[in-house]
Amino acid sequence: MDMAVYDLADKEVTASLNLCVIGGSNSVMRHGYVPPLVAQIENVMGLQVNLKNLAIGGTFSQFGLWQLLAKKSHRDADVIIVEYGLDDSELATSATVRQWAKAYEGLIRRIRHEAPQAQIICPLLFSRHRAVASGLSSLSSGVVMINKRYEVATIDVPAEIAAKAPPDYWSVARDWYADGSHYARPFQVMIAELIVAEIRSGAGRSHRRNVPPISHDHFADVRSAAEDRILQTLIPEGIPTETFRNSVISETAYVITPGNMLQLRVTGEIVALIIVSTRNDGVVAYRQDETVTYAGLYRKAFADPKFRFLMNTFLPEQYLRTPPLVSESPSIVRIEVLDAASVAALQPRSVVSRSTAMIPPDTDHAMSLALVDIIYTGELSSI
Repeated sequence: MDMAVYDLADKEVTASLNLCVIGGSNSVMRHGYVPPLVAQIENVMGLQVNLKNLAIGGTFSQFGLWQLLAKKSHRDADVIIVEYGLDDSELATSATVRQWAKAYEGLIRRIRHEAPQAQIICPLLFSRHRAVASGLSSLSSGVVMINKRYEVATIDVPAEIAAKAPPDYWSVARDWYADGSHYARPFQVMIAELIVAEIRSGAGRSHRRNVPPISHDHFADVRSAAEDRILQTLIPEGIPTETFRNSVISETAYVITPGNMLQLRVTGEIVALIIVSTRNDGVVAYRQDETVTYAGLYRKAFADPKFRFLMNTFLPEQYLRTPPLVSESPSIVRIEVLDAASVAALQPRSVVSRSTAMIPPDTDHAMSLALVDIIYTGELSSI
């Protein structure tokens, strides 16, 4: 199907549109922009939508890379929406932004290579705090630069929303958002309208044969231990598996408990552990050669009883006090779940957690780590 420009005057348009969505919670929530986007494509453009929504809340571009490897739903897409700017903003620190840039460029470069026919569209969303703050975000600027290099259509959502009304008609803090990270329902509809306008114009298609990378060590060629069929060889013998399933996901994880250490030989770099957050999460000791860090993984969202589990990513650079190790010679990474007594003995200041996680509020439960996959560069094996 020729996707260059859609013409509603063409009465013979009966085709379908393959839509793939990769991103965070605004892209998957019931009252997000995707339902009105699908409705507008079908009702206004006259195209039947075949939707593959890979979005998962609270994840990063590294998770999106894993989705490309594990699901491959983007390969036959006509339109691909990439919406990670808001969730990725957590990585906009000096310790993590370089790794983020390698991951985001890798995500976009891989999509462009594996789905050259697709329009790629990026609605650039911001949290409430970022939307009302003054100043330039290095991460958002990086999104725009990388998108420009790979001819991804970028929608400056705050600017486009503001242009729809007279100055000061809306209060950004009061009106635009349902909470700190999610746009209110009327504005989700506006986001959908903005995306439809880009689709109809033919924006987001590539016209270049060769695109020089911005970061030569980008993660476009990242590998998956599960896809490479080596994950099982990395797991200690006797580790049970558990399948986590709801209306959005179905993933099987190895449930690693105290006393069972992952011992990995890495030539290259561990990009991310793909994990399932559960109420049994605790503290993980992550040892990279002689450096050790303690990561508190218990998600604060579990204060809400509706959450049984959540997909998650463990990015070494968020926890290590030194930059991630990239080595041409083998290095050793050891990953261990601490037992309750070891967690209780830790000084709280020695535990590093994301803003969305913490040390478990109690240690009266069995501790574990539910590991789905490892994505990496170079070579990976067990010791």
